[in-house]
Amino acid sequence: PHLVAVNLWHWARCHLKFDRLVRRFRPTHVHLGNPLTFNFIEGVVRWHRLRLVIRMGDAAPVSSAVQMWMWRRYARRSTRAMAISEFIWRDAALHCSSLRAQPKRVIYNLAPTPARPPDIPDYELGGQHIVYVGQMTQEKGIFHIVEAADQLRKRFPNAHYHLVGGSNHTLRTEAALRKLVAARSLDGRIHLHGWKANAQLFYAHAAVHVAPSIWAEPLG
Repeated sequence: PHLVAVNLWHWARCHLKFDRLVRRFRPTHVHLGNPLTFNFIEGVVRWHRLRLVIRMGDAAPVSSAVQMWMWRRYARRSTRAMAISEFIWRDAALHCSSLRAQPKRVIYNLAPTPARPPDIPDYELGGQHIVYVGQMTQEKGIFHIVEAADQLRKRFPNAHYHLVGGSNHTLRTEAALRKLVAARSLDGRIHLHGWKANAQLFYAHAAVHVAPSIWAEPLG
């Protein structure tokens, strides 16, 4: 009940603030990339009959009925829609008939420009280094890296697995991962490096880069 009340408060507050901004600046359209954001300003968008331009960066959230309902409202209300890849557009059109009626629009992301110098890996170039860089969540398949390392330890006795990533929001997952690594006696083979601002050299020093994600990634 407390969370419901808090969310309703934020929902009302966002609507009031956004309404004031619309009345002040009189925009011709709104550009969004997240259905959750739309949920917090939808009433204002509809009241002022604003055009809604959306850019989809993830596949439809089919695993959650509530999120799917929000996503469809967001997609159906759009005046124009675009996606960051052909895969995302096909997936979105599959789940929303109003998107199928729109022309296909795909705008790819630019490669990020690092704002900081590269972080230096604490291992030498030239070894059998298997590197993962990304979020430390189950959906990204990080536990499968441990399972693979366990199965391949005899075949590749010199292989080392480096996981780069992490945040305050994934501490429990990281703790569970460390526990699994210890249970499989892989402490000396699997290394968790934490979050790095610029992981370029981790990629450069990798013999293999892995992306074991178990959900529909934007680039397929």
